[in-house]
Amino acid sequence: MAHPPAPSVAEPEPLITPRVLAGLSVTALVQAALVVGCVWPGWDLFAAEALPASLAAAALSLSLLLAPAWNSDPRAHDDVLLLQNGRYVFLSLWQAAAFAFFLLVSARVTTLSGDAILRASLILGGAAWLALTVSRRWPRAYLGLVLFWVVAIPMAAFVVAEVFISTPNGSMGWSRAKGPGVETFRNTVEWLLRFSPGTAIIGALQGRLPGDASCGWREAGLFAGGGALLGFLLQWIGPWRPADRTETADLMGP
Repeated sequence: MAHPPAPSVAEPEPLITPRVLAGLSVTALVQAALVVGCVWPGWDLFAAEALPASLAAAALSLSLLLAPAWNSDPRAHDDVLLLQNGRYVFLSLWQAAAFAFFLLVSARVTTLSGDAILRASLILGGAAWLALTVSRRWPRAYLGLVLFWVVAIPMAAFVVAEVFISTPNGSMGWSRAKGPGVETFRNTVEWLLRFSPGTAIIGALQGRLPGDASCGWREAGLFAGGGALLGFLLQWIGPWRPADRTETADLMGP
């Protein structure tokens, strides 16, 4: 008499899959190459003053580009939301820690404070977390959303600021302009720059945004906290589609 097929037992998904490990390795190697190319005796591929900004550009670009690749890894999908969040937290913290380490190395040849390094790393971690959740929720719209977030927002802010400076109300300069509604307009443009991760990280490293607006612990905390909250809302509100899997049952002979 034939026995019914035994139910298959799904193996626990690993925290670090080969694809995840490869992406994290690329992130570290690219930043290490930038540091070596700047500080190695006799190389001097670019000025030491540009090293923090170069590290920020590399870390942020790789974080945003690798998020869809990590989410498309079939071995890194969890139907349990808590496990998926644990993987996202690990990836975000690892990228922030690696970025902080290489900034700390670059502080040997530049004037970077410990507070600036921690603020920039906090913003990068928040951006990485939000990128992972957005790429999982809206994979087809992810590229457009990232371009809007990283490129379109700061470009629009700078263009609007230049147009404002050319008007009579802005003839005294961006930070010294006076007039009805000028302060509200200036604050709106500055918060747009703080909302975009690229300008926010550079502002955190320098302590000021373009136009001499502050970008300290309060702004870094708001960015990271807002990104974390938005990421959680994207996962908990609306349907969460688990990863597609093909499960095969083990058949036992008679």
